[in-house]
Formats: sequence, C-alpha cells, structure tokens
Amino acid sequence: MIEKINEDHKKKIRNVISGVTFCMLSTCSEGEPHTTIVQHTVTSELDIIIIEKKKTKKISNIKQNDRVWLTFDATGLLKIPKAII
Repeated sequence: MIEKINEDHKKKIRNVISGVTFCMLSTCSEGEPHTTIVQHTVTSELDIIIIEKKKTKKISNIKQNDRVWLTFDATGLLKIPKAII
C-alpha cells in the first residue's frame, strides 16, 4: 500500500529537489543500466518534469521499460549529507 505524504513532508522534499540543479536518471533496457545527468523541475505535487530530445538512449529505454530511478544529491547545498532517491 502506498502511503500519502503529508504537506509538511512534501514541502521539505520540494525544497531539497528545487535546490538541486541536476539529477541522475537511471533507465534500463535488455538488462543493461544507463545513467545520465539531466535537468529537472518539480511541481507542487512532487511531479518531476524532465525535458529531453526524442532520439536519446534514455527515451528509447523508457519506451521499452518505463521503470526509472531518479537521484537528487543535495550534499553540496546543505551542511549535512542529504539525498532523495
């Protein structure tokens, strides 16, 4: 069961994600992982938007397998290590 995130927690997550310029997008196709650095934006509901050209390996991979992994590393922004995966 997926638990709903309360508004205070959403705000904290949004603040970390908004403060990070790039994130890492990992995709997989035919058992082979592929990770690239991408720019993103985040909506108030924590939807992550990434704009990319049509003919890239990551788009091709997502068409084959829509399960992805995003990593937001905010360790350089904060005094303590913090990341959202």
